[in-house]
Amino acid sequence: MFSQMKRRLGVLTAVAVMAALVPAITSSPASATTAVGTTGVALTVVGSPATYSACPTGSAAAAGFTDTTSTDVDCIAMYGITKGTTATTYSPTDSVPRWAMALYLTRALGPAGGTLGAGVSQGFTDISGKSAEIILAIDQIAELGITVGKTATTFAPDDNVTREEMAMFIERWLENVKAGPGGQSDADGLVAAATTTYVTSDCAGATACTAKYNYTDIDAGSVTVEGANAIKELYDMGIHDGVSATTFNPSSDMTRAAMATFMTAALGHTNARPAGLTIQASLYTNAGSHTPTLTVSDRDASFGAVSGTPVDVFYWTTSTTEGNAAFGATGLCDDSVATGAAITACKIDSGEPTTNTNGNVVPTAVQTDPYATIYQGSDVYYAWTAASGTTYDNDLHGSGDDYSSITVAATAAAGGMQCTMDTPANALTATAAHTVAFGVTTTITCQVKNGGAATSGNVAKALQKVKYKNVRTFTTDSSSVQSGVIMTEEIIGSSDANGQIQFTITGPTDTAGTDVVTDVVTLTDLTVADINNAGVLTSVSGFMTTDDAAELTFSLAYTDTTAAAATSSLTANSTSGLANAVTGITRTYTGTVYDQYGG
Repeated sequence: MFSQMKRRLGVLTAVAVMAALVPAITSSPASATTAVGTTGVALTVVGSPATYSACPTGSAAAAGFTDTTSTDVDCIAMYGITKGTTATTYSPTDSVPRWAMALYLTRALGPAGGTLGAGVSQGFTDISGKSAEIILAIDQIAELGITVGKTATTFAPDDNVTREEMAMFIERWLENVKAGPGGQSDADGLVAAATTTYVTSDCAGATACTAKYNYTDIDAGSVTVEGANAIKELYDMGIHDGVSATTFNPSSDMTRAAMATFMTAALGHTNARPAGLTIQASLYTNAGSHTPTLTVSDRDASFGAVSGTPVDVFYWTTSTTEGNAAFGATGLCDDSVATGAAITACKIDSGEPTTNTNGNVVPTAVQTDPYATIYQGSDVYYAWTAASGTTYDNDLHGSGDDYSSITVAATAAAGGMQCTMDTPANALTATAAHTVAFGVTTTITCQVKNGGAATSGNVAKALQKVKYKNVRTFTTDSSSVQSGVIMTEEIIGSSDANGQIQFTITGPTDTAGTDVVTDVVTLTDLTVADINNAGVLTSVSGFMTTDDAAELTFSLAYTDTTAAAATSSLTANSTSGLANAVTGITRTYTGTVYDQYGG
């Protein structure tokens, strides 16, 4: 216990710091919309998930159940952990009885690399009516300390497993198996670490803060200390059913669908790997150049580790150069290159690296770069085995259990952040000061880009941070009752998987008289070097001033004066044409007058 401490990275996605709201006027704060959060909640990023998977994409065939398409169910079915409620149904919404949980855990232990005991009777007096398989499973998990029963003499096999109990079952189960490549067997040390940030903490406005879990319902009530700790450990290890969930519902029954999700994630931390040779990467795509770590596993048909397998790993960098290819017309390697640990590319040498006693070997990856900065680049890795002295022929060796291949890609790197806002196109604007009506909603959208130009392309990169700050001031009050700052707000938003962050500002509600309330908004890029306003011209609606590309600033002046003509535009039906001496050419010009609010 407390032996495997790792650093947790907490990501502050939306923290609102409110100050001095004057009750005479209603002010609504902004909200940060991200892929993993909601306003005012400090959400954590899983700190220690499994690097590799027990069921990498495509390895587990569809289980054939008609009532679910879950790949997690396919995964545990591949390992024989579930057989379904019938041959064609899994019943994903059904609860999991305690006897079924015992079967899940014992069936999973073998592929994970653990060892089951003989199943000597553990003295439970209420399981005699169950099948021999169930009785054996219950006694076996008791032998391993995974269960202590409901009492010293009862197991309550027909009771449903609560989510708290499930967390304790899986946490104890993990302590009975060795951690596989990129995994860990428990996270006790993480929970015991001195720095703990709770879900309601704002981390004092920091751009990131240390945190371990995101649940508000596990530190009080009937939840035991062991149960709470197990829930936190599983969260940190990426064993959960939603990183953005703020409630765990510990007393609710565990469903069969959730059990499949939790078991699949737990198996990733172990030596459970598909039958045959399998190569995996720690990261398959990234915005910008990166060097992943690799692992190759070899398992027999029963998922047992195969040691001593010689493994050759080579790669080919995709190319647009004519004639550059991984293999030639005969199937032999052409432009393929050996990885660092391999001796000769595309050949099983006598001194080739071999799988260890757990059936794993670690090849050396290369750096994958975007192609010509703006296009995706990729490296294709090939892992294979055969008798010593064999030369690789793609026509002969490029399929089957002794072969595996993956592609690692790199897209354009994050080179800037571009922000826009949806103020009306013709709103009265002086430099970056926009006139708007009370109560309007303004949305700011910031997108990660591959450069600082207005024409730069989008980059799908998550967790890039922008700090939004809004200082709201009562500028003019016809009754002379209010003045000065009425709200100061800061939010740190993180980009979603598409590289986008949104902040929504709800304007104040108008009060009696003629008033002006002003928002001064500053956007600061905390991750990417440059931030710009998408090339909008000064004094045009949507313009934001820039401070050496480090931050953007604009203001919204909420007014309640009667709408009146403020700006106009003139458009022509055509800018050019071919005239002749007889008919000439006709042009239509349309003038439009807009009020100060752009209407």
